Amino acid sequence: MVLQSSTETVSPDVTWMDLTNVKTTDECLGCGGSHPPITKSKARRAAEKSFWLISAIFNPALQFFTTGIADAIGLGTYRHGTNMKNYLNIRVNGADPGCGGSETGSAAGLNDSTYQESSKRRFYVFHPATGNIQTTYQEIITDDGEEIIIEAGEEKNILESCFERAWLGFLGPRFHAVLSGRVMFASAAEKGPVATIKQIAGILIGLFTPTLHVYFDDEFAACIIGKDPDYSMYAYRTPENVGITTAHFGFKGIVRQGFNRRIWKRVKQHPGRVALGVARIVLGTMGVYYASQQIATKRPSTLLLHFL
Repeated sequence: MVLQSSTETVSPDVTWMDLTNVKTTDECLGCGGSHPPITKSKARRAAEKSFWLISAIFNPALQFFTTGIADAIGLGTYRHGTNMKNYLNIRVNGADPGCGGSETGSAAGLNDSTYQESSKRRFYVFHPATGNIQTTYQEIITDDGEEIIIEAGEEKNILESCFERAWLGFLGPRFHAVLSGRVMFASAAEKGPVATIKQIAGILIGLFTPTLHVYFDDEFAACIIGKDPDYSMYAYRTPENVGITTAHFGFKGIVRQGFNRRIWKRVKQHPGRVALGVARIVLGTMGVYYASQQIATKRPSTLLLHFL
């Protein structure tokens, strides 16, 4: 159930949200963050896609740093997994809800029309902080067939909690990237050796497609996203026809959403997150320094043998 952006032009009748200049909860809940989509020429779209495709090669190292910076200033990091085609379109256009439940989304990779239908006109993300070691959720079906998700209040053990955090922070987005990759070149319903080769190729590309990081001030996140009952409350989704501009993605998202008058308030509210972010930055800096020293003192072939 992952919404993708798979078209060159954004969908009509979409409310585009950018919380850059929102200062209060009342303002943001009153749609004070609503913005028109940014129109771009075909040449600019092509140039931006080329840039993001090349930068994907260096994404693991870059994302280690950017996530550290986001954590260090108390921002919430939300994650979205998809295939390379959709990844590039979202980086260029933003998260377009009109492409939810598309034929290149992860719901299509499951080959399940029910999931595709339920994910239409929405965008889905994971957030590791969603997990709670003290709370589990229980699904209840009422007499009239209505599905309700409630807190069961059962305590989780350490293994359950660790797996949950791993799923929300890494495995879940990767799983959806693989599902979406499966239908990048051929639909899940197609049969035969050629279709199988296309699906395997898409899966491999999806496996190595970077995870999209979407940044929010947690206090204002409810302006754009809410917990997803179809995912037992462990994922978030936008309301129908609400898109997220590129001002919430990547390093641009960190700068636009994070460096404002609320930065010290967030730091005080999330000391654990801030400490983890500082640790990431320190470790990343040490890693870059070590690598630069090795490159400066050894030939590339010797350096490769050293790491092997």
